[in-house]
Amino acid sequence: MGFLFYSVMLFGAVKQEEELSMSKKTMSIAFPRGGIIPAAVLSLKEDKVCSPHEPVKVPIEYGQHLVDDRFAVAVTGKSSDSDEKSETDAAVKKKAEADAAAKKKLEDIAAAEKKVENAKAALTAAGTDTVALDAAQVDLDAAEAELLLLKD
Repeated sequence: MGFLFYSVMLFGAVKQEEELSMSKKTMSIAFPRGGIIPAAVLSLKEDKVCSPHEPVKVPIEYGQHLVDDRFAVAVTGKSSDSDEKSETDAAVKKKAEADAAAKKKLEDIAAAEKKVENAKAALTAAGTDTVALDAAQVDLDAAEAELLLLKD
């Protein structure tokens, strides 16, 4: 028992495919740029429109045909549920790392601002002592430079 079906190929060209029998063996494929699987292949009422990299189970003969002709790639490895979970975990971890980095940067900026305030106070306290004034000015310049680097 078989059936004839048409599949829409790239650039809208319609190509008649050879007769295939519905197999109980299936494989997972994914289209790199998206694709359309004819309704007859999946025993559906309408054609299935697949977004790029969406895994779809199809009869093994049809799937292998698409893989051989490089319209699709065979999907192996983890299930999509575990992929979604690992992507979610990775996103949460990345967000936590970004939050920690932002918090550390804010703490570093606050510390640098405190150094600038202390250096200004030391400059004021130096009064007319030229040695203390020079040392305080060097400290102030260094603290301001550090603060500028942190704010960029």
